[in-house]
Amino acid sequence: MYVCLCSGVTDSQIRAAVQSGDNSLRQLKRKLGVAAQCGGCLDHARDILNEIKLAESNSTITDRTLGSPVPAFANSLFYSAA
Repeated sequence: MYVCLCSGVTDSQIRAAVQSGDNSLRQLKRKLGVAAQCGGCLDHARDILNEIKLAESNSTITDRTLGSPVPAFANSLFYSAA
């Protein structure tokens, strides 16, 4: 789906850019031209960026004591707020 009509940027292009390391709106603007003209797509682009960051942070949580990845579901088992 098109997110930025001015620059012809799709949500797939934004997702690919974020997964390749562009993790800020400034970087997306430089690379893709998103929100570079009218700014009408800024909120939607930000939502996609935040959605990806949240999904990445929820997929693997680092165990602070061991420094190893812990599945997200295990976080609730071992670190519950009792």
